[in-house]
Amino acid sequence: MPKTKKDFIWYLITFILISIIAKFFFSTTLINITWKQNYQDIFNIFYILSTLFFIYKSGNGFPHYGIRIRDIPFQMLDGFIIGMLWVFLNRRILFPSNPSLFSFFHCWLVALSEELVWRGYILSTLQDIGFSKLSTGLLCAAGFGLMHLISTANTIQITLVFLLYGTVFSYLRIKKDAGIVCLVIIHFFT
Repeated sequence: MPKTKKDFIWYLITFILISIIAKFFFSTTLINITWKQNYQDIFNIFYILSTLFFIYKSGNGFPHYGIRIRDIPFQMLDGFIIGMLWVFLNRRILFPSNPSLFSFFHCWLVALSEELVWRGYILSTLQDIGFSKLSTGLLCAAGFGLMHLISTANTIQITLVFLLYGTVFSYLRIKKDAGIVCLVIIHFFT
């Protein structure tokens, strides 16, 4: 685990750049759709495993990063209620017109990897090395928005939407002590 703010900022910049490059690679039209989703899922699994490794090596324990096994039923209920409220307020359809088991698994994998990385490891580590709650929330929201920089054709609009999502998710994690499971479920619904 990085011990200084400077070390962690370099880690964060490197992580965001790798994410942007990967998103660009997966968003090119030269790649077959099925191939693209398979490799994007492999990339997300890599995110999950590497983050769990960093959490394990930190010595702080999983609850420090929002992974609390004893709270899972309550986190699931909170996530479902907030996620359904979000869907209701946005008045949008939850699933694509012809959902498949693969797309369902893909959406959960993306939600798990992004929440574990951003609101689990990065947010907690920023606070551990001395950043305030406000700057931690803003850095996580900005990084989350930048990571989605090359998601679609509407780059600026999508980045701002993900900046807003990142702000809401960071607020829930910092101020309401929402666990990762709750945030993953909300993320899935958004």
